[in-house]
Amino acid sequence: MPFQKGNKLSKGRQKGVSNKVNLKVKQAIQELLEGHWHYIEEDIKELEPKDRLNFLLNLASYVIPKLRSVEVGVDVNVEHNALGLSTEDFIELEAEITDMNDRGDGQENN
Repeated sequence: MPFQKGNKLSKGRQKGVSNKVNLKVKQAIQELLEGHWHYIEEDIKELEPKDRLNFLLNLASYVIPKLRSVEVGVDVNVEHNALGLSTEDFIELEAEITDMNDRGDGQENN
């Protein structure tokens, strides 16, 4: 049964406080990895180069933020042109931005 509005019995976990179970699991995994790291290193050395690279790339995803594509759009009113560009310049700029979006150049780190 969900909490009723105005419930005074419990407010639940405070915002920003981590779940104790998740924290214990993370600590256990960290201790397991730290305690067996020399075995892991040896196993990595025995992998084929392609498999080793895939393993390292998968690990990197946990410490390096992933890039997300970002759409860039331009809504231009030529009559209120503050940049002093001609209509042709605006059309060329819009085409370049569209090409960048299509190629994925408009990525930023989030």
